[in-house]
Amino acid sequence: MTRTGRVYTPEHLAESSKQSSNRPPLIKTGPDDLWRKIQAKEYSVIDQLNKTPAQISILSLLQNSKTHKNALLKVLSEAYVPSNITGEEMANMVGLVLESHEITFYEDEQPPEGPGHNKALHITIQCEDYLITRILIDGGSSLNICPLVTLKKLGKGLYGIKEGEINVNVFDGSQRSTIGEISLCLQIKPTWFEVDFQVIDVPASYNLML
Repeated sequence: MTRTGRVYTPEHLAESSKQSSNRPPLIKTGPDDLWRKIQAKEYSVIDQLNKTPAQISILSLLQNSKTHKNALLKVLSEAYVPSNITGEEMANMVGLVLESHEITFYEDEQPPEGPGHNKALHITIQCEDYLITRILIDGGSSLNICPLVTLKKLGKGLYGIKEGEINVNVFDGSQRSTIGEISLCLQIKPTWFEVDFQVIDVPASYNLML
């Protein structure tokens, strides 16, 4: 810039000026506009978790895991069926294997309100030589809970509890410390399961919670 006010632009800067002129114009925004943009980009953690699959198909598992693929091939090579088995019979056989790890109900076992009821779900199971009633099924719980009084009724001593004290939130919102962890063998017909429970010394309306 000269004293008279004239401006001379070098050639390399002139080229840069032409290129920048093709860019979209800048828009001045205030703090409120910026906050609205930030909120628009946020996402719900719950929505994200709902989109995350909790299970994987058997086909996808076999495609992505060589260990599972080899395990299935070993089972298939050692399992024998009649040579004249039909496709429907084979499908029923596979269905029985898959259903053994699910809890299913018949229509006549539904309460009068139907599947939309909000009653607590209790089942009866076998634990070794004991029949245990009032087993609460809580799909929203992240832990299997065994009240200490139930453990005593099963004839289990404290020596069978693995040390590992953790804090858990109970129904009233308060925190309680667990005594430890114990593994129980349960029969939810027709299958036996080895289930790890957190032992808590609290009064409860259920004998076990899954």
